[in-house]
Amino acid sequence: MAIQFAFQELFTIQSILVKPIATVGLTLLLFGFYVPLFSQSLHFLFTRRNAINRRLHLAWITSLFFVATAASFINAASHVWDSVVAFRALQTQDMIPLVAYSQGNKEKTGVIAATYVGYVVTNCIADSVLIHRLCTIWGSSRLVVAFPVLASVVANAVGLVAAIMKTIASRDTSDPALYALYLKAVSYQIGYYATNAAVNGMITLMIAGRIWCVARDTRHAYLNNLAGNTIDPWLKSIITMILESGSMYPMLLIVHAVLTRNASSIGIPIDLTPAVILVAGIAPTSIIAWSSFNLCTQENRYARNSTPQFELSSVEAVKTEVSCITIQSSNDLTNV
Repeated sequence: MAIQFAFQELFTIQSILVKPIATVGLTLLLFGFYVPLFSQSLHFLFTRRNAINRRLHLAWITSLFFVATAASFINAASHVWDSVVAFRALQTQDMIPLVAYSQGNKEKTGVIAATYVGYVVTNCIADSVLIHRLCTIWGSSRLVVAFPVLASVVANAVGLVAAIMKTIASRDTSDPALYALYLKAVSYQIGYYATNAAVNGMITLMIAGRIWCVARDTRHAYLNNLAGNTIDPWLKSIITMILESGSMYPMLLIVHAVLTRNASSIGIPIDLTPAVILVAGIAPTSIIAWSSFNLCTQENRYARNSTPQFELSSVEAVKTEVSCITIQSSNDLTNV
């Protein structure tokens, strides 16, 4: 069957005004946070010439910024245009252009393709940043990261298939077969959101957990069991930063999946798709920015102490390992 229109629900204040305003407003709010975060990350990577894999991370965060921004803004703009078309139909009392627009056209198909393929590309780049950090911190234990890598590949493959299905189906939803394909694509996308949240949460916990375990064991071994649970405050701040930055994206994905699955019954006048795309880029960029800031603070603390009391080679190893994750130099780290 084709799309059925309930005009009494379509022509409401919520659908024509509140939804596009809320969607665009949230998108601009997140973009306003993303721009200085991206600029700060670029500043740290450009000024710290000895940063590990500096060019790779510059390429990552730059591509993340532009792909995520383009996809999210295209989707947000489409909501404004939807409202314009609906308002014109209400103003002229001519429903034919609205029905034709809603059932599919080249422009709408292009918007759907740019939005959802762009989102999958953004998510792939973000996952590659996290997986690179995961491989770095686990070192030789590469078998441990095999499952997260496989899960990420499978999840993004499903997301790409769903995006292609939705793009094909959106050409003409008046065709019952294409409309059925469209509904199936939406179901696949909801599954993609949920799976993506689980994969990102798992990778974040594995990174933070590995740092915590190595730091605890190193302290425990050095202090001869006298204070085995003491972890360097700098490492604690790194763990906290990773958990905070890495958890916001899975949480938003879960909310988005729930709202998408129950859109008709909940009736919340907002689309979180542009926000999800932006947060997919914000999360790894924030880890880079905050970790760079933390290491600069740590180095300044060392610089203010002219006479080191002692050096802990094992603690240096931990901090070197953590520094690899935080994309910073790992030379001459000492505990004073």
